Amino acid sequence: MFIYFDGNTIELQKQIRKGIAQILISEMLYGGNIQEKVSNSTLLTLPDWFLPGLTSYLSEEWNIQIDNDLKDGVLNNRFKKFNRIAESDAVVAGHSIWKYVVDNYGMASVSNIVYMTRVNRNAESGFMYIIGLDFKELGPLWLEYYKNLYKNEDLNKEIFDKEEVVTHKNKKRKANLPYTQFKVSPDGKSYAYILYRDWE
Repeated sequence: MFIYFDGNTIELQKQIRKGIAQILISEMLYGGNIQEKVSNSTLLTLPDWFLPGLTSYLSEEWNIQIDNDLKDGVLNNRFKKFNRIAESDAVVAGHSIWKYVVDNYGMASVSNIVYMTRVNRNAESGFMYIIGLDFKELGPLWLEYYKNLYKNEDLNKEIFDKEEVVTHKNKKRKANLPYTQFKVSPDGKSYAYILYRDWE
């Protein structure tokens, strides 16, 4: 396991958790000795999202960054083709797939899927045996689950009028001065900005 310390202890903890998760998953899927690893790695077929997503799920909790990346992908139809998720989206999509499985089928289903994947040397049959869904069924259900989640989330948000929020009327100069670094809170209920008073 290779880790490095850049002065950020939170990042170091993430690296350690990720490294341990990778080792455990490798042991579960490919076996302990070199002979098993070589034979299993050549015969085992896994989708691009399987390993990076599982490693991410086991090493890192669901957070705002993952949620935002997934939301962007879901709402912009980047995940329509479940079997062809781009390599750049593999971690986020995979993490969300494993989260969907745990949310709907329980935590025990993860280790059972990994075990059945190793036994059958096929990820799809692992999912089929444990949760009763192949990838043709899992893909649309997973996508619909997150589409509904994000659609309902946006219904509760108040939309701000940009014209009212990003400028400030200055009576002395008779001009609209800009607010800078405007940010909306994650729940959409409040916002923050900077206004330079010396402009007035």
